[in-house]
Amino acid sequence: MPQYTDIMLALMTLSFLIDGLSLFLSVLSWMIILRIVISWIAPGSQHPALLFIFETTEQIIAPIRRHLPRGQGAWGMIDWSPLVALILLDLLRYLIVAGLGNL
Repeated sequence: MPQYTDIMLALMTLSFLIDGLSLFLSVLSWMIILRIVISWIAPGSQHPALLFIFETTEQIIAPIRRHLPRGQGAWGMIDWSPLVALILLDLLRYLIVAGLGNL
């Protein structure tokens, strides 16, 4: 039979992992928001910090962009993939915090 301290340690570890994953998803969301703002203010900038943001977020946005329709139809010329990525990250963060947080 496990001791009370073992159970508490396991719960604290799980809580730490959930909080860490939630923080990671929040940071990714803010990086995507920064990417959107930077693309309006300084498109094509070669600053190393901005390149890091673009390269990191591209790993999330590129697969979404491949599945969205292209062209000037109802979507216009706006790249909606960052918005879809933000919605998916927020949904994932909610499912993790709400789902695993209730264990």
